[in-house]
Amino acid sequence: MSKQAQNERLIQELQQRIAQLEQENRQCHSVQQAMFEEQQRSQKLAQAAQERAAQMAKANDALRRSVNVLATESDLNLFIGHVLRVAAEQFDSPLAEYWQVTNPNIGRVIGWWGHHRIHGFGEEHNHPAKEPGVFFPTHMLENGQLSTRRTHFVLPFDRAVEPIEREFPCDPEAWYAAYNAHLQLNLPLVIGETCFGLIIFWLPSDRSFTKQQVELGYALAQQITLAIRLCQLADEAKVSAVAREQEKAAQQQAAELAKANQALRRSIIHLTTAKSLHSFLVAILQEACQASGATSACVFVYEASSNSLRMNTLILENQVIDIASDPRAAIWHSPVPADITKAWQIISQERKIFWCSIDNPAPECWEMATAWHYQIQHQASAAIPLLIGEQALGFLGLSFTTAEQPNQSKIEQCSTLAQHAALALQMAQIAEQAKHEAEQTAILQERNRIAREIHDTLAQCLTGIIIQLQAATDSHSANPFNHVVTAIEIAKSGLIEARRSVRALRPQLLEAVSLDAALAQLASQIHSDGLHGNCRILGTPYPLPVEVESNLLRIAQEALTNCIRHAKATEVKLHLVYQPEQVTLRIKDNGCGFSTSLPTQGYGLVGMGERARAIAANLTITSQPNQGTDVAVILSISQVGT
Repeated sequence: MSKQAQNERLIQELQQRIAQLEQENRQCHSVQQAMFEEQQRSQKLAQAAQERAAQMAKANDALRRSVNVLATESDLNLFIGHVLRVAAEQFDSPLAEYWQVTNPNIGRVIGWWGHHRIHGFGEEHNHPAKEPGVFFPTHMLENGQLSTRRTHFVLPFDRAVEPIEREFPCDPEAWYAAYNAHLQLNLPLVIGETCFGLIIFWLPSDRSFTKQQVELGYALAQQITLAIRLCQLADEAKVSAVAREQEKAAQQQAAELAKANQALRRSIIHLTTAKSLHSFLVAILQEACQASGATSACVFVYEASSNSLRMNTLILENQVIDIASDPRAAIWHSPVPADITKAWQIISQERKIFWCSIDNPAPECWEMATAWHYQIQHQASAAIPLLIGEQALGFLGLSFTTAEQPNQSKIEQCSTLAQHAALALQMAQIAEQAKHEAEQTAILQERNRIAREIHDTLAQCLTGIIIQLQAATDSHSANPFNHVVTAIEIAKSGLIEARRSVRALRPQLLEAVSLDAALAQLASQIHSDGLHGNCRILGTPYPLPVEVESNLLRIAQEALTNCIRHAKATEVKLHLVYQPEQVTLRIKDNGCGFSTSLPTQGYGLVGMGERARAIAANLTITSQPNQGTDVAVILSISQVGT
């Protein structure tokens, strides 16, 4: 076979190989586009997760601040004003109000927060709904009256509100408009079966309340209810003592109230200082046993995913039980189906305390629970709902060795402790969700990093191979075989680079040579017919952290790849300048350029920007059509390692 025939055959084989590689390159571009779109979605999800975590952190902070005030503030008005202020700051609300229900459908404003200060609460104020009050519109009522309301609502300002007598002292619509208050979150304050008041938070017309804000509003409303109930208990104790005119009974009731207050304060202190949810629930159960006379107590948590109740904490005769290992708790190793009887329906939907006589159990009592109580010689049990707003998180169980129920005061104290347990469970769930979302954010960031590494190795290697093979098939090429050899070397280098990426994801070039030498080697590799690369190192090179050198090398690789693939340039200059205070990397070509105001389709520019931000460097891309492209990365040495 003649030499010409051999060359023609070689060229034909190369052309076939080029066609195959071009097909693979197109497939690679499709994969890159999909990776870019996935990266965009991942960034959005990561941003949403970060915003959610920030909201949860702010909510936790608001709850802790209000709990601390509840534990130390003796003036009820100051405490309610503080809760309004904390919530208004959390919601960025221009106005927050505390309403008192004076009749089934009549109410008046006691105090409010606006213009960055507290108004009312015993002092003169200018709210249009102060004395004598207003009639509530129908949509604010439940079963025809406000005192039975249990749910919240979110509505704009209602012009149907009317005064009880005469006229409003000022125009309510104009008054609310002056505070830019248009949308209200209206939350009931409930003690027992009675709604005694409302707290209302307002937002401007261009904003709305989030689900997390509504949940936080419920938690703060419960704290106000707790504080008011404590005051009511104190007042009731005083009135009862005076009415009976029995000093001994009065002293006894005052002692019980003091114990209740001390127990509640200890509970609040535990809430802010306990190292774990379990230790706090143990403290709550111990306080509940001491307050009610129960010999045993437990906490069941509702699991919505399986519609079941799982025992979380157990105390038997003042001994903390390890549910997983103690044989006395073997029956509770598995969760209990919530629909096994109607007991959970009574607890969660009717929000009532469920009592069970062990000797004469009701049909709703759990059969296996009754047998368990009988074996431990309990005679009665009570399940107190753990409520956050309208949502039941589980129940606090108390077990007694006598059939006689504790008095109402003791039960109310236990109900308040149950509210504290519910608040702790809610805070733990919020913290766990925030932790999960943070982990998801970390996973997304790692995926983005790996995507950049794949783009910077395989795609650039394939591009180099295509360029060399195209040059080999060019009829004007002086020595096409040299281009084939170069393509083979690039392919081998790419394979080694891909394997290395799996091991360490650090550029292979930097494992053998310094950054300046690696850049010089890159510049020498891009030589092909019609393209000249020039690399200059200015200043005295000094070592940089591994991550910094790796990202600078990857940015240079991407810029050179873009020059080869898109710029149609004849010359590219690569400069690395070392100065005492900064390092500058610059890649400039004389190609066709592009408009930086138009959106880009590829992943490369996005990856360059991410790499620059990862090392706290400033990336600038300057380009115009027909005027080439200038990529500059400036790294301040003072930012290295920060």
